[in-house]
Amino acid sequence: MHYFTSGIERFSFAGLNPNESACVILYIVSTLWVLENFIKQDIIKVPLIIIEIGLILLIAKTMSRGAAITLLCNSISIWLIHKKSKWQKNSKPNNIGILGTRRHHFIYTEEDSIFFHANIIFQVGFLGKIIDFIIYNPVWRMVLLLCNFGLLHRSAPSYVIQDASIFNRFELWRGSLKLIADKPITGWGYGNTGAAYMNWIQNIDTHILYNGLVNSYLQVGAAWGLPALFVMLIILFWSVKNAKYSAASNSSLGMLCFLLISTWAINSLFSSMLGRSLLLMAPFAALLLALFLNAPKINVVGFSAILSLVVCFSIFFSGYMLAKKDSLSINTDKNGIVSISNKRSNSKELCILFVDEEALGRYFGKELRKFLLTSHYGQCFVLQNIKQLTEIDDFIKANDLRLVILSGMTVAHDTIRKEGVKYALVFPSFLPDSLQLEAIESIIYPEIDRLHYLGLSGINQLNHSKIHMIPFDENFETSWAKYINF
Repeated sequence: MHYFTSGIERFSFAGLNPNESACVILYIVSTLWVLENFIKQDIIKVPLIIIEIGLILLIAKTMSRGAAITLLCNSISIWLIHKKSKWQKNSKPNNIGILGTRRHHFIYTEEDSIFFHANIIFQVGFLGKIIDFIIYNPVWRMVLLLCNFGLLHRSAPSYVIQDASIFNRFELWRGSLKLIADKPITGWGYGNTGAAYMNWIQNIDTHILYNGLVNSYLQVGAAWGLPALFVMLIILFWSVKNAKYSAASNSSLGMLCFLLISTWAINSLFSSMLGRSLLLMAPFAALLLALFLNAPKINVVGFSAILSLVVCFSIFFSGYMLAKKDSLSINTDKNGIVSISNKRSNSKELCILFVDEEALGRYFGKELRKFLLTSHYGQCFVLQNIKQLTEIDDFIKANDLRLVILSGMTVAHDTIRKEGVKYALVFPSFLPDSLQLEAIESIIYPEIDRLHYLGLSGINQLNHSKIHMIPFDENFETSWAKYINF
């Protein structure tokens, strides 16, 4: 599978997108780093370094900027861990005295002298220095990445400023914060975050489709609420701290866990890493291992909890402040009823939309917001089933219900009887006999279904000025709102 950016082909494999493919390659590179670091024979390290160079060139072919940032962060971390470990090792008293005599009054023999000089030659040998430089220096890795024209082009400031993928990400993340602020405890459900964003947050004139939120942390917060994100971050911070401590103590397992977890964690800032088992298996196993590398310490767990709490509060507060600036206020109660309040209107008049996604499509909310912004209604409720009507019945009685929008099969929900209530039927499956025709304000159909509309009983008795056919050159799902007469 290949992806194209401005005519440049991006490498991917195994059905993954380029960013996900780069993440999997980084897992392999992390394993090579551990082998390079802990294998003692220089001659064995050379082929490992050659393999790593090939893998870095593959990462460059994916042109993933997130992977480049991850590679830089991980290689700097390894360099710092190595420096700290080397300093700690050198700071320990060795067994060789100033004049070549061993401590504890051991006899200094000729054989000791041979091994001592051989050890010194090995430590300061030219090949050893070069290999150490290659293994621990992050600079050459970044230079090798940027030798790829495509990645270099995508990383240039002039390209980044105009890159729609970056702008769209920022807009999506801003919207994700609002989604979390609206349902901070229960969330919107994992498979519903993209649709929720497009329905209630996305600009009404933008029609980019999203399956998720392109960020693992915001995805968890929006899908399952801030309590789930809080627990996830505690475990993540705790495992990283444990793995890093073990890596600094020259533990190969600790270093591998640290690299795998950090690779997933950093990539998760730029993409959602939750939907592919190939992306989750290695870091999840590393996370579980990292928790048991060291005995639990109250200060580490406490620090992780405090840091997680700060992150969750910052997300909620940011989303709350962003939502305050919007013209429409979106709220969802525990029964799943979405209510949209028009801040531009002081009216207490209400409208209700009964949703049939077969008629309206899954992204109906954008059209409803468009309608509400151009109307005088103060608030509108979105109901997915007739049972939800009883949950807001008292609120309706206390306010002034003026319009009921029925779609598809929901035209059977004509149980609302109140003087002055008008109906708008959007792509109705039939015209209910019990519904008084004079109460119908508008009937809206796509032009392509004209024959269905002509076959409806009672249609000839209706004033034809109330019937609106959306032309072939307009998308029904993104234009029905303007045909509602209010």
